[in-house]
Amino acid sequence: MINVSSIMRTLRIPRILLLLGIVLLLPGRAARAQDGNADSNQVLTVRDAIELATRSNPELSIDRNAISRARAARWNAFGTTGLEVSHTREGIPDGGSGFGEQKWAAGLTLPFPMRSVSEWQAAARSAESRSLAADASFLALRAQVKEAYARLLFAQEMVHLRQQEVDLATTLVEVVSARVDVGESAQVDLMKVQLERSSAANALRDAELQFQNSRYSLFQVIGVDPEAQRYDIVFPDTLVYRAVDIQQDDVMSGLERHPGLEAAARETEASRMSLKASNFGMLPDLYAGWFQQDFGTGYQFHGFEVGVRIGIPGIDSRRAVRETSRLNVLDAEQVQFRTELDLKRQAESAWHGFETTQAAVRAYTGEQNQRAEDLLQRTREGYQLGQLDLLTVLDAQRVYLDVQRTYYVQLRDYYLQLIQLERLMARELVFVEEGGDGP
Repeated sequence: MINVSSIMRTLRIPRILLLLGIVLLLPGRAARAQDGNADSNQVLTVRDAIELATRSNPELSIDRNAISRARAARWNAFGTTGLEVSHTREGIPDGGSGFGEQKWAAGLTLPFPMRSVSEWQAAARSAESRSLAADASFLALRAQVKEAYARLLFAQEMVHLRQQEVDLATTLVEVVSARVDVGESAQVDLMKVQLERSSAANALRDAELQFQNSRYSLFQVIGVDPEAQRYDIVFPDTLVYRAVDIQQDDVMSGLERHPGLEAAARETEASRMSLKASNFGMLPDLYAGWFQQDFGTGYQFHGFEVGVRIGIPGIDSRRAVRETSRLNVLDAEQVQFRTELDLKRQAESAWHGFETTQAAVRAYTGEQNQRAEDLLQRTREGYQLGQLDLLTVLDAQRVYLDVQRTYYVQLRDYYLQLIQLERLMARELVFVEEGGDGP
């Protein structure tokens, strides 16, 4: 079980957001600088982003307070109505001397012992439920941060791809311009490739805008102050394929250990304990008292008294408490059932999405990538030799870029599905530090 409280205790002093050096945890590709001055820029890792979000997220703070309240509520099980102190005086005459009696008394009314035990157990189960709910909230927050980071890496790859498109168009402009100078191509061909270069430059600007929007989305998820959202924060890793072996049976069986489902089960147990306590509440409360009495010669006499408080059927409020507790059990069971169905639905969807995107990514990393590169290379060579026309080169270039973009789209979706699976399985699968729990 994830211990959110211990995670919070380890985050004593907020670390500087902008840490020098990054090892983004998508193994298989060394970190690549976003520009030539990456060493002088400051970077943000996935782990830093998760820690920052954990510190600043209000939902986790509310969950921690709920845990403390639930733990403190256990002691209410042994509470009383308070110490009853009274003074009694009798036989006060209208005049002259007479017999006078007075006493001081103190007493407590205690609930039936089995009722207190059941209430303690109910409060303990409720505290466990709150702790597990906090674990589920942490898993959801971690998934949000990783999703935002994966989308940002995708946007960064789109910038790289659009820059490659501009470079290809620029090279083609140079080739066509040289052919025009020697009379091997018409001026209209040069106009076409110049327009292609302008279109590529516009696409690059749009990709850069999308990258900045993805940066802001990540900062918003982790709760970075707007003043700290500096442009020299860079994300120098690349989005590359990393094979993860997961079986559907492992995903579905892992749902049984999901803290959200366990929290619902603990809440059901707590409601049943509360019903049990309300049943014991129908038994009489116990009263015990001690007094000191004065019969006119001083407080020389002591005594005690014991008794019970019995509810009157039909008008005692404890019957209404019992009925409410019974209905709470039914509600808790329905919530547990609904939570289980919802998690299964999410797991089925995430698994099939993972299976589909993984197949698409593997297909690209096999023959499709090599074919697209060969097509581009051969058509450009054929054009330079005068064997192919310009339209064929442009079409081949578009095919190559479309294949590249489709690959990154599938790769982004592949990681998004994996992130959902790790949330459902309560096990890290992507962006995992070396020596971590992930595969």
